[in-house]
Amino acid sequence: MALDDDIDTGNMIIADMKYGDVGFTLPSALSFDEQKRPYLDVTMHILRDPAPQYSMMVHKCGHGSADYDPDTDDVIGYEWKLEHIVEGANPDLVRLERIWDYPGILGNVS
Repeated sequence: MALDDDIDTGNMIIADMKYGDVGFTLPSALSFDEQKRPYLDVTMHILRDPAPQYSMMVHKCGHGSADYDPDTDDVIGYEWKLEHIVEGANPDLVRLERIWDYPGILGNVS
């Protein structure tokens, strides 16, 4: 499924993605709380193709509001830090149930 034309103009955010869409966003859209639970900022812009800073692929893998699968395999030079996140305090952050390469990314979280 292809993303809307809005993606090429930078007017599309992660929350606009539909089931089956794949796009690229900034690695900073993904964060982890002190328990290493993943969160995704769905207000971040999404592009159809990777760009120098838009290197993290995101797949909309379901119909739910937290059904995203960020893929960090091609993210180079970015290290995630554990953050103090109060669940529900920021509605732009959705807590993900899991991410497919979750065991691999934990080495990049400090």
